[in-house]
Amino acid sequence: MKNKSPTPIIFLVAIACFALGLFSVWMRSPATAEATPTPQTAFDQQQTTLLLIWVDNLHSENPQLLGTWFMTYRLPAKDIFLLGLPVGSADTSQDLSSLRSRFEYSDSEGLSSNFLAAVQQKTPLTPDQWIVFDQVAFSTFVDYLGGIQFDGGQLHGDQVIGLVTFLSTDSEALLSTQQRIFIALSKQAPSMGVTPDLTPLTRLIPEHVSLSAEISHLLTLTIPLLPMAPETTHIEIYHSVSPE
Repeated sequence: MKNKSPTPIIFLVAIACFALGLFSVWMRSPATAEATPTPQTAFDQQQTTLLLIWVDNLHSENPQLLGTWFMTYRLPAKDIFLLGLPVGSADTSQDLSSLRSRFEYSDSEGLSSNFLAAVQQKTPLTPDQWIVFDQVAFSTFVDYLGGIQFDGGQLHGDQVIGLVTFLSTDSEALLSTQQRIFIALSKQAPSMGVTPDLTPLTRLIPEHVSLSAEISHLLTLTIPLLPMAPETTHIEIYHSVSPE
């Protein structure tokens, strides 16, 4: 049974991890690519893996899946790997194997076993815990960090969410735009330090962030990651290989 009173610092850590680092697929420079470890190296060792799910409205009758990301790391090392999965077409009848077509969430049960099984079919990773957040939560976090610079202009939380909503029917554009948003946030996130003031985020609880485990356990998993640094966060897009 999922915890009904999640703490805001877990959401902060999860989204801040998204916000840090450089593109590892589209935007990463050759020098950065050579200097940073690969996720395969991390996967060979004991690790902690969190499944991060972005939806439009956490408590709507049928929440729409907007993002599926894994956050994986191995303490005491500070390197954090984020792997994003395409969610698939908005028209779920076109691809019954897509994550969107298998997505199910409820307030009482959390993420469905059917959806979790679908995620595990896409990657070799097994999540230890999951975190679900919605558009209101992400918008609040963007404003918490002071907005972002995007395509030469300043965007606030509601504008970022408007962009994500506009692109929500195009899985590839949605995923790449999420990457660009996270890169823009990375310029602000390190200023949070080790003990950020979480008061503005407490209003998100429990309507817009949901967790799978006890608060104390998730705190134990994530607090050691603070403070975070761009050079130790590596963001990649994971494309599963279909068996022949």
